[in-house]
Amino acid sequence: MNKHDALLNTQTVSRHGWPWQVGACSRPRQFSSSRCCGYCQQIFQPSPYRPQQSVCSDPDCQRRRRSDYHCERICSDSAYAEDGRASRKKWRQAHPDYWKQYRQQHLKPPSATLADNGSAIRSGATESCKEQLSSGSKA
Repeated sequence: MNKHDALLNTQTVSRHGWPWQVGACSRPRQFSSSRCCGYCQQIFQPSPYRPQQSVCSDPDCQRRRRSDYHCERICSDSAYAEDGRASRKKWRQAHPDYWKQYRQQHLKPPSATLADNGSAIRSGATESCKEQLSSGSKA
């Protein structure tokens, strides 16, 4: 072993800006500070690669973090908000019949809705609801 290798085995070296321990184990150092997630209030260990992490890795918390960032960015950056509006406008122009087709495929015609309501009334469903309300019990 030469002099350089002996020096590396005894010191901590920063490599690409990350703290690496050199020696028997050349993995990133573990940070022992636990944090509380800003969304779910659970304790988590921040990533050694992102020590300023303030939100746990749960998908719901990450989704909320991204959503909050997006809302803040829209409020604070008018160019970002304008880009979003322009993108939506461009999409609507490219797909002018989207909502018309969606309504035809997904929504019931008004006559079917009225028929469903009529059958519910005839079956006495509303009477049982009135009875529950008058007796004070909740459904």
